[in-house]
Amino acid sequence: SCTCSGSNHPTGCRCPSETTQLTGIPINQCECRSSADPRAGSACPAYCVNGQVNSSCVCDSNNASFPYTTCYRDKACTINLINQSNLTCPCLRTGDPRAGLGQCPAYCIKGYTNTTCACDSGSTYYPVTQCNIDKLCITDLIHQSITNCPCMTKNDPRSESVCKPSDPDPTNPIIPDPSEKDPETEQEQGSGSKQDGEKTFNMIWIIFIVIGILAIAAIVTVKKYLHLKDMIILKRSNKNPSLHIKISETPHQSFASERSFRTASESHRGSLNESRNVSLSSDFSDSADSGSRRDADQEDEEEFVPTEFQLKMYMKYQKFLNPIEEGRSSLESINTGGIKEDESPKSENSNSSDELKNKDNQIKDIKSSE
Repeated sequence: SCTCSGSNHPTGCRCPSETTQLTGIPINQCECRSSADPRAGSACPAYCVNGQVNSSCVCDSNNASFPYTTCYRDKACTINLINQSNLTCPCLRTGDPRAGLGQCPAYCIKGYTNTTCACDSGSTYYPVTQCNIDKLCITDLIHQSITNCPCMTKNDPRSESVCKPSDPDPTNPIIPDPSEKDPETEQEQGSGSKQDGEKTFNMIWIIFIVIGILAIAAIVTVKKYLHLKDMIILKRSNKNPSLHIKISETPHQSFASERSFRTASESHRGSLNESRNVSLSSDFSDSADSGSRRDADQEDEEEFVPTEFQLKMYMKYQKFLNPIEEGRSSLESINTGGIKEDESPKSENSNSSDELKNKDNQIKDIKSSE
């Protein structure tokens, strides 16, 4: 087979070994060479130039001034920059897709310049020169002139001869730094939070004190109530359970020694008198007991004093005993001989029945007066 040339390159010809002889030979006959191919930039892609790498160029494998590895890295930073680290591909001054995503800082925005942003060299709205001045006013204000950096209203590190607090430049508004906080504001916030904490602490102590006072008052009240209850129970236990009017000797008891001297009719009259006296004593005792129980309930914390009702009952009972005592004296005179032995029992029985009727009437009067 023949050797290909620029003027004769039939199908199947052999490509020349010298790269200089490749001129004019189509790339379908002889492929592009990685270095020193005279067809580069025409039939073959141009070789990459340092600092001008683009997606269409190819790296020259034998270029000492722009090594192949460096060219390949720069080509990757151009073609696939968003997926490259900032160590492999340094951040660009403009148009970097990684800006603000962590690999590269965000570009500065006018009016919001801070120490971490990067000035965008391709921005016409916020030129790089103005961006750099604004950054110096933040990072190195003490060495800047009032022309580039107007005086601040407070906390300006420059001397009073340069910046007077009363002469701010109205034409150049101060550009605040959002990343920096006012020290006085932080101090005021700290003092405010401290005051809030002290108020909360004081309120908690006040609540504890009020609860303690209420608990002590409740304990004292309960103790007083229990003491009063014990005193009432003690006084009740020391009182007499009921009122008993003591009568040393009833009329029928005084007749007990004389029963052996009475006749049959006299014994009969004595038994009737005794039954009447017993019933009268029991009625009076019951009424006295009921009165004493009522008085005991009403006078829990006082010493026993007989009521007016009890005194009246006692007087009536004494008045009732007088005729009985008179009857006893008359009976004693009869037993000693004042009455004849042959007196009929019938008249004696009639007299005793009259006396019993009178006593019944007296008992009814006493009960009605109750």
